[in-house]
Formats: sequence, structure tokens, C-alpha cells
Amino acid sequence: MKWLPTRWLALKCAGLLMVAAVSAAHANMQSVESVKWLDAKQDPTAWAKVQAAFREELAPDDPATTYPQTAQRYKYLHRVAVFRDSALVIIGHRETKDSKNPDYFSAYNHDLKTKTKSEIADASKFMWQWKFVKLATFEAGLAPEVAFTYFDCWQCEPEKILGAFHFESASNRWSLRKWGSEKGVVVYAPSDPGGDTISFDCLFEIADVNGDGFDDVVLACREVSEPAKGERKITDSTDVYSFKGGQFADTPVTATAERERLWSQLCKKSPGSRLCNP
Repeated sequence: MKWLPTRWLALKCAGLLMVAAVSAAHANMQSVESVKWLDAKQDPTAWAKVQAAFREELAPDDPATTYPQTAQRYKYLHRVAVFRDSALVIIGHRETKDSKNPDYFSAYNHDLKTKTKSEIADASKFMWQWKFVKLATFEAGLAPEVAFTYFDCWQCEPEKILGAFHFESASNRWSLRKWGSEKGVVVYAPSDPGGDTISFDCLFEIADVNGDGFDDVVLACREVSEPAKGERKITDSTDVYSFKGGQFADTPVTATAERERLWSQLCKKSPGSRLCNP
């Protein structure tokens, strides 16, 4: 009966390794410091200081010196995220205060200590209908990332893009997260006029899919096309974007059971989507 203690020790060691792995994953999440959103009512002094620092950027465009179709006569402080002494500043642009046309947004860095500011590359203008999604932790780092969606144009055939602002500790600045070679993941694309595509819809979720303690992006899309008159073709795709080897990697999900599980998870949050209808 000497095998009993040996087997017990093996099982105990295996259990300890599993606990250690889970603890390490949680430690990754817990090591991330918090990002604070400034509130104009709860943080009036801090909000006013940011407004004063960006008075030039918030000044209305002069119609006499700006092409009329692009003149933005009303600008406002939309969102301010603060991490340590670094602020991520989102400014909204509108033709007039009461205009019904969509707003576009621009993003800036602001050092609260040195009072310096700078535009964020590839995010300084024309992010139409910018919308905050959530704070996400895609990789080990000091601060969570600010995930958001936006449309890349207006009065055109706009694509809806999921992007993220990433805090770089070395420079103490926010930058636009690179998703491989792209600056975002397309989560909606309009049908091509005159083409075969009738509709292209997607659902996405930011969550820890593989249990490693870091967030992933799950993207499920369905394209309905008409290659010939009266003939319908439906193409589904499922992808998981994860941070691997220093960059985001796109992994197509081909296993039927896993695809069904992910689609079911997405449809629970968006039951009205066309993707969730048989």
C-alpha cells in the first residue's frame, strides 16, 4: 500500500500547481492600477484645469479661415481619463451646439505635472461617434486600456472600428493600440453598393476567453451575399484576438463546439441581433 502516499502527493502537487496558475492569472489582473474618469460635477476643479489647458483646442473654428463644411463652431470636453499624472483627453467636435449631425472626436495626451499636451497619433481627429466600451487588460502593464468604438467617416460608407488607448509606461503617455498592422478591429462594414454583399453584421465581446487572466476580443460575423439572382449565401466567421508575442494575434475559431459556445455567449447579450436569429 506504499503507492497511496505517492499518489496522494502527486495529486496534491497537481492541485497546488493549478492554484498557483489561477493565482498568477489573478495577480496579473490585480497588479493593474486603476484609471479614474474625471467628472465635471464631482471633480469641478480638476475638470476646469483641463479645460483651461485645452482652451486653444476647444476654441470654435473661424468660418472665415476654415472650409465651411469642416468648420466646427462648437467643441467640448467629452471625457478625461487620469492615470497617475497622465490624462487622456477626448474632445468632441460639432458644427453647432444644436446640430443633429454626428460628432467627431479627437484624443490628446496631457501631463498634469508639466502641463504639456500632445495629439495622439492616428487619433487626433475624425473619430466619428466615439463611444467608450470598457477598461480592458490585454497584457501585463500598469494601467488598463481604454477600449472604444468609432466610425471612420461620415457621409460615406463608414466602417465601425473597435480600438483601444494603451498607456506606455516608458514615455508616460497614452497611444493608440496596434492590432497587428491595423489600428483597430472592424466590427461592422456596410454592404457594397452594386456588389454581391447584402449585409455584414458582427457581434463582439471583450472578455478573458482562454482563462489566462487577460482580456481577449471575441468577434463573430455573418455575411449574407447574393452571388447570383435569387441565390443567397451565408458565411459565418469567428475570431479571437489575443495578445501574443508582443502583438495582437488573430486566431480563427474552427471547432464547431467552441464556435457555438462563443456565439451563444455573444447572443445572450444581444438577443435582438440578426446574427442570433436562425
